[in-house]
Amino acid sequence: MNTESPFVLYSEWLAKKYGERIYRVPVNPGFPCPRDRTEGKGCIFCPRHGHAAVQNRDRSGLQEQVGKAIEFARRRYRANGFLLYLQAYTPTNTQVETFRALVETLLPLGRFHAIHIGTRPDCLPEPMVEYLAELTRHLEVCVELGVQSIHDQTL
Repeated sequence: MNTESPFVLYSEWLAKKYGERIYRVPVNPGFPCPRDRTEGKGCIFCPRHGHAAVQNRDRSGLQEQVGKAIEFARRRYRANGFLLYLQAYTPTNTQVETFRALVETLLPLGRFHAIHIGTRPDCLPEPMVEYLAELTRHLEVCVELGVQSIHDQTL
């Protein structure tokens, strides 16, 4: 019986490329969802904490969030290589200059080989896409689109 997977897992691909397992460092930058319940009914897809990691629900500062996550991964898994994970709410729901400053603040805080960004298609304007393309010059960039709807009027 063949137990090999018909596809390559992203975690396996990263481990093969970097010679070690890469661990996720979740960070909640605090940028709101464009459907944050201030207008109308808000969004039905995110829970109150916006899928934030448990250690980030207290709204710690960015450096503290990164420090806690790296310390946890090092202690529990003996981790050394990391992936910066921005997913809570909509991390690209801001000006590209603000997002750039965020990334430039976070990347030096750990041994990051990749950045994984969860966002909405309506929060990826051309300048943001250009910046993400620029980032690919020195680290892996993965954009996870939450496509709960393909219709502009329901985004």
